[in-house]
Amino acid sequence: MELKTKEFVAFDEQTKKKIDAYCEYYSVDENDLVNGAMMEFFKIHQQKLDTLINGYIEMGHLNAEIAREFSPCECEADQLIR
Repeated sequence: MELKTKEFVAFDEQTKKKIDAYCEYYSVDENDLVNGAMMEFFKIHQQKLDTLINGYIEMGHLNAEIAREFSPCECEADQLIR
């Protein structure tokens, strides 16, 4: 059996009316609706976060490659100014 907790969520009046109307029309439990909506929200935002993380990893690889390519130039310049 899945452990459930109770949390208080405050909806503005218009949102609450829409939730109530939806649940009544489709015979959906309000908790099921809110839980489903929250899971979808987390799924979408996790995908965005994963995309950002992967982008930064790729940028890190590109930066390392650029640094490797220009390191000899920096060493040469350092020798010339000393």
